[in-house]
Amino acid sequence: SFDGTWQEIALRICQARANFDRRRQAPNNPIGQKRTARIFDATPSLALHRFAAAVHSLVPPRNATWQKVKSSNEKLNESIAVQRYFDEVTKILFAARYAANFDNQVQECYADLGAFNTMVLFIGDTGREILYKAIPLWQCYFAENQDGVVDMMSREYNFTARQAVAEFGPDVLPQAIRTAAERTP
Repeated sequence: SFDGTWQEIALRICQARANFDRRRQAPNNPIGQKRTARIFDATPSLALHRFAAAVHSLVPPRNATWQKVKSSNEKLNESIAVQRYFDEVTKILFAARYAANFDNQVQECYADLGAFNTMVLFIGDTGREILYKAIPLWQCYFAENQDGVVDMMSREYNFTARQAVAEFGPDVLPQAIRTAAERTP
């Protein structure tokens, strides 16, 4: 597991992500403890922020179309009407992406990329808009196939009682969770 290495990196350059030891919370390492004791210089943290900003400005530049929608059928792509349709869909997609929380979440992902050499971006649909969420690596477990390629990711995280009711509905949850959601929303 990379947890130990990632925890050491996080403690030195991005303390907000230093939760890889969550299963080993000991009395001498309580939750909420100040975590800046291992920072000797701000240079690595500043470099990480600059790296994330540079990647963010180069990879998905807000002022350029960096992705286009097209058909998997090349014959269709030759049609001017189809090209115009997909150009319009591309504009709608970009407008929806940037109206949502894409910018700040992908920026957080690029910080993870610079610190840990990997990142996880969840893309979902709230029913009203696209939802982007940078998932902390300490919540993730990766599995590889026979070729050493990651083909599965699992996520471990907690819901409050209110969040569980909103996600799954009250009918499928135990009475204790429904009561907790009503008492302490």
